[in-house]
Amino acid sequence: MIERTAELAAANEQLIQEMDERQRVEETLRERSEFIEQVIDHLPSGLAVFRLSGGEALHINPRAVEICGVERSAISTLSLFLERLYPNENDRRKALEKIQAPVVQSARSFSNGWSNVVLAGREGDDVHVSVLHVPVPSQGLVISVFNDVTRQHEAEENSRKLEAQLRQAQKMEAVGQLAGGVAHDFNNLLQIIIGHLSLLMSASGLNDGMQRRLRQMREASDRAAVLVRQLLTFSRNMPVRPRRLDLNDVVTGLLKMLRRLIGEHIELDVRCGSDLRPVLADRGEIEQVLMNLCVNARDAMADGGTISINLRNVYLDRDYCSRYADVAEGYYVIISVADTGTGMTPEVRERIFEPFFTTKEVGKGTGLGLATVYGIVKRINGQIRVYSELGKGSVFHIYLPADVTGFDAESEEPAPAPARGGHETILLAEDEALVRELATETLTGAGYRVLVAADGDEAVHLFKQNASQIQMALLDVVMPKRSGRAVAQIIHELRPDLPVLFCSGYTSGALSGGQPIDDRDLILKPFVPLELLTRIREMLDQKQVAPDGCMAEAPR
Repeated sequence: MIERTAELAAANEQLIQEMDERQRVEETLRERSEFIEQVIDHLPSGLAVFRLSGGEALHINPRAVEICGVERSAISTLSLFLERLYPNENDRRKALEKIQAPVVQSARSFSNGWSNVVLAGREGDDVHVSVLHVPVPSQGLVISVFNDVTRQHEAEENSRKLEAQLRQAQKMEAVGQLAGGVAHDFNNLLQIIIGHLSLLMSASGLNDGMQRRLRQMREASDRAAVLVRQLLTFSRNMPVRPRRLDLNDVVTGLLKMLRRLIGEHIELDVRCGSDLRPVLADRGEIEQVLMNLCVNARDAMADGGTISINLRNVYLDRDYCSRYADVAEGYYVIISVADTGTGMTPEVRERIFEPFFTTKEVGKGTGLGLATVYGIVKRINGQIRVYSELGKGSVFHIYLPADVTGFDAESEEPAPAPARGGHETILLAEDEALVRELATETLTGAGYRVLVAADGDEAVHLFKQNASQIQMALLDVVMPKRSGRAVAQIIHELRPDLPVLFCSGYTSGALSGGQPIDDRDLILKPFVPLELLTRIREMLDQKQVAPDGCMAEAPR
């Protein structure tokens, strides 16, 4: 009896120890379970665990509920969860087939199984989610892990847009350089044609028929020169004289011409801005931008419609500028030109600023109107944004930097006095033979003595031989062996005050090396003989050069 009691006591003691041990194990398991649950609930990723059989949710962490953007009860089963992730029934069926695949697959085999879905957020915005489903057949479970990748998606989208903008800017820059080169060559040809036509038209003894033919040839040449100037404007190589402009004044001053331009079948609605900031730009170029945009809008509304012009101030902040490759933060004035016309396809919209690209019939457009707008706006560090939809019209937003410097350009220059010749000695350097002959004939015909060079090195040699006699230099900018700028530098080392007039088919903005040449020291091809003589006389009269090289103020 005593022995039996002892055995029972020992067994009871062992049972108590086992119960204590079991309790400790259960406590440890509970603590570990709570720890794991806490870790899961604080994960930055959404995590949901479901039974494969029946679809019951075993655990859904708070981040999963937040990403899904619904109450927990709305994703409390596998089927409800998949409905939320995959609104499209076909996508949902494919996901479920993958989850329920009979082949046992490890988590590693699913590491490349991430997929992207787009959910509708609580505020109607899109939420981009990356999701991975990991079946655990041995436990009869599926674990779904997912992340909100909206910011990454936006960053990638912005990066793609910036890359596209950069490619477009590089393409337009390349086209602009090509256009500038073509314009330069054409200007040399036009210089010869227009120059000789001007000399012929000034000759005596021509009958009326001959005069008429010469005038028609001159008009055709002038039209060609206009096309070349448009090419140079696109390539941002035309000289400008910026003024501090009130765009309200520019627009209102242009209204009468715009109404004649668009016709009576189109309504023009203009809304000027309140307290509009000034911009620093060439008035003629801003007027050209408006006219070209209005003509483009008019042509898109053959049956009539409305053109709306709106002006307003805006500040482009850092966030806005980060989405575009070529926009600087600051104050801008927006000119918006909208129409109710036919609109454009995305493919057409991508090409509208290319020179000679047009959707108009043959003979109804040069394809340079919007290219000219692009060149003008880009040259003054402005921006163009275009929105269009087929059948609904288009709107062009022109962003022009507001002038906050207080700079006011000089007043308009007086009209030049009638050209007259002289007896001074002029060094002429021009590599194009026909242009060189024309300029020589023009200058000698006006009484000047001309020393002629065919390249930069010959110009330097002639100057050093005749430095004390030369009273002015007329230099082509782009020449073989040595550029006009380099020749001028050598001249000014010996004669610092000698007047130098550059001539070129390019312009100050296109000339390489150093700062752009002042427009007052540059004459653009093609020019007529009268213009050349006027510019030369003006420069000589500003400073009279004595034969020994001393400078004296011109008599007043």
